[in-house]
Order: sequence, then structure tokens, then C-alpha cells
Amino acid sequence: MSSLRRRIRILATSAAAVLCTSVFSVSAQGTDVDHGKLVYNTWCAGCHGADPRQSQPHLAANKPEVLQNAMDLVAQMNFLKTVLTGTDIGDVAAYIGSVATIGVPVLNPTPGSVDFSYQTVGVPSTAQTLLLTNLGSVALNITAITATPADFTVSGNCVGHRNPSSTCALSIVLNPSAAGSLAGQVAVTFSESPTPVTVPLLGAGVLSESTPLPIVVEYYNPDLDNYFITADAGEQAFVDSGAVGRWLRTGNAFRSGGTTKVCRFYGNGATNPATGRIYGPNSHFYTAGQSECDGLKSAYIVSAPSWKFESLDFSTAQLTGAACAPGTVPVYRAYNNGATRGIDSNHRITTNRTSIEQVVARGWIDEGIAMCAPQ
Repeated sequence: MSSLRRRIRILATSAAAVLCTSVFSVSAQGTDVDHGKLVYNTWCAGCHGADPRQSQPHLAANKPEVLQNAMDLVAQMNFLKTVLTGTDIGDVAAYIGSVATIGVPVLNPTPGSVDFSYQTVGVPSTAQTLLLTNLGSVALNITAITATPADFTVSGNCVGHRNPSSTCALSIVLNPSAAGSLAGQVAVTFSESPTPVTVPLLGAGVLSESTPLPIVVEYYNPDLDNYFITADAGEQAFVDSGAVGRWLRTGNAFRSGGTTKVCRFYGNGATNPATGRIYGPNSHFYTAGQSECDGLKSAYIVSAPSWKFESLDFSTAQLTGAACAPGTVPVYRAYNNGATRGIDSNHRITTNRTSIEQVVARGWIDEGIAMCAPQ
């Protein structure tokens, strides 16, 4: 009986060895390159790139045993041992081997980005040159070249067949349609790559000196101890007329301009039936922060004190980190701490730092820089 058991074990071991050998034999001799490409794109491209040729060390994985060893040794690849079959591994290796001898097209842009700095609105800039060079070992075929947004335009004779080591030139022009910073890109699509080559484009539109920027004027009402600002010339004339109370110009003002719109809110104007007065607060509030703007919009309640969105009042620039960018000045904001004091909340917004310090000395809270205005 023991002799029979030994023969059964030997036969089982031999069968397993034959089966294992046959799996790798099929992988090596009867491989399916198209299936290998599919498996590679599904499980490998996320880490190793869509084209194995773009990363030469990966071409060493054109043997099933190399891939098997990698799955054993590389922690991030261990999971593949339960995902890929021996046939999958052989097909992937065959796909990598099939592209290894084709050569690598490499489209290299120079410079890596194009910065136009400041450009007058409506006036085309001087053209800047972008060179495209095929640094690869095989030819490539450029199929499309685009620039976005429409403020940037690109021209040149680069579409078509490009031999190794050949260079062509593109001409890029910025013609800003409005004041403010611009960020775009040139995208170059070529047949040999699944993704286009992109080059960042930077610039900023500025108004000419003959085009005055709107002025944000500050008012103060001594009866309410409230401050108010507006960039609307028509509203300024109405306030100056005295039709809405004793609002006096403080002498503080700053220019509107930039890519960020300032959200303007007014306290809930609906009447509280219990008191016969508006829910309030009887004040305006301004913010250049999108999250703060969205938060106040969502917190509005028609039957409770809250802020109701009025409009996008004027343009400004947001902070770059903790400071204002060159060419702009800080606009400060102070809060009268109305919620704690039991009075209507009110804010003072001005570029005049001394004015902020004056109300802080009266118990207001200094909220720092709220936005940045053109100089």
C-alpha cells in the first residue's frame, strides 16, 4: 500500500510540473500581443506609462520570468499574482518585446513654458517662438496643434511628418480680451502618443492708461456708525444726493480691477412679524473668497437674520499666499464685532491701514488683508 501511495505522489508531482511548464511554454510560444497590450494598459500603464518605450528600463520585462520575479519582489506589484494568469504574463512580455525594437518618438518643446507678462487689453503682443524637436529615434506625425483660451493664438507649419532630430517653429501671440491674469496652454497631438504634449502659457491683460478703472468709494454713516463701499458710479451719485440717509464720503477709495469678482451681500430685508423690523443686519458685506461667498449664500434663511446675495459688485485680485502680488496693494477688512455687542454687524474695507487701526482702537476686530487692488 505504501508503494502505491508513493507512485501516486510521484505522478501528481510530475503532472503539476508538466502543467506549469506548459503554461509558460504557451506564454512564450503562442502569445497574443494584442491581449498583452490590453493587459498592460489595464494593470501596468498607471505606474509604468502608457508606452513602455518611454521608460527604457521597463523593456527588460519582455520575458515572463522577469515579470514573475517583479511581482514577487516589488510590494506594489504583489497583488498581480492573484490577478494575472501565466498566459497574461506571457502576453504582456510579448507585447513589451514587440515594441522594444520600434524606437521611441520624443517630442520636446523649447522653452518649457511661455510667459507674456503684462499686455494691454485688445492689443496683440509681440509673437513668441516655441520650438518643437523630435529627440526620438523614429519619425512621428503631428496631427493637431491648439492654443487655449482664445486670448492665445498659435500658428506655424509643424503639423505632419517629423523626422528624428528635426525641429519646427510655432508662433504664439497673446491678445487679452479683458483685464486680469491668464493661464492657458498649447497642446500638440501626435499619432505615436496617447496624450498630447502641453506647454503652459502665462500672461495678464491690463487696461491702457486712457481707460480708467472703476473706483471703489467708501462712505460712513455717523447715525448708524456703519461703513459702506460701492464701485457703481450711478449708486455713488444716488448716495451723494442724500436720498438714502446721511452717508458721507470718508476720502478713502481704491481701484477696481482683477480676475476675481467680489460678492456683495445685504442683510435679510424681509420683515420680522414679531418686531415689525427687518431681520437684518442693516448692513452690506463684501468678500472675494469663493468659499465664503458660497457659504453665506447657502446659509441665507428668509425668516431669520442672515445675509442675502445682491450682486458681483466689482473686480479685484486674490492673495498670493499671504501677500498681494506685485502691481497690487492690500485691501484690509475690519469687523465691528456686532454679534457679540448685540448690534448690526458691519465691516470696514479700505486700503488705508491707518483707518483700520482707528476702528480697531474702538473695539473692532482686524481681519487682515481681504483682497488686493490695482495700484
